[in-house]
Amino acid sequence: MTHRALIFQNVEGEGSGIIGDILDQRKWDRKTIHLYRGEAFPKNCQEYTLLVVMGGPMNVYEEDVYPFLAQETRVIREALEQDQPVIGFCLGAQLMAKASGVMVSKGPKKEIGWYAVQLTDQGTKDPFLKSFPEEFFVFQWHGDTFHLPDGAVRLVSSEDYLNQAMRIGTNSYGFQFHFEITKDMISEWLVAGQEEFKQIKDRNLPEKILIDADTHIPQAHALAELFFNNYLGHLEVS
Repeated sequence: MTHRALIFQNVEGEGSGIIGDILDQRKWDRKTIHLYRGEAFPKNCQEYTLLVVMGGPMNVYEEDVYPFLAQETRVIREALEQDQPVIGFCLGAQLMAKASGVMVSKGPKKEIGWYAVQLTDQGTKDPFLKSFPEEFFVFQWHGDTFHLPDGAVRLVSSEDYLNQAMRIGTNSYGFQFHFEITKDMISEWLVAGQEEFKQIKDRNLPEKILIDADTHIPQAHALAELFFNNYLGHLEVS
């Protein structure tokens, strides 16, 4: 049986990253819909093994500026209601929360760069996270946060953001951080985000992010590979 992943890309430069490589290694078919280019959703989203929702600089409620967000939310809602597996990163996780009927709102502060996060008690029991260290570093680029949907399980938290990762149902995961990130993607985002750095008045932050990437990416990739290989392996036999 061929397993198929449908990837929702919301903006140029925020593609599938490392998860795309892992899907290829496991011989999955994958299709990316470039929503920002106006590409249409397939009529048969429910026929895919997995939906993957990428990040983006927009807010989940900016449907007047990005009309595709309304249909994207609807597709995610239908998938979650049917327990069809969904994985979301950053904006993707926030869209999963919105699709589940809970608030997405401004966080206590903007997070850009590498931050420590911690497994919750439930995270240490999750089948795909339980072998993670209790604390690890992840790449962040967000100012919003999502509330926890009814019945969802909080898996990862941090000092400033209570909800860094969640599980909805049995097979869907939302990550506030960029679990899919590569160093090339980070370099591209640093160029695209220059105006944002002017606003936060930290001229040294881009350089620090790249230096920290050399420190943290090896572990970040090892953990991402551990999670996704176990998770996709589970979906392959489900």
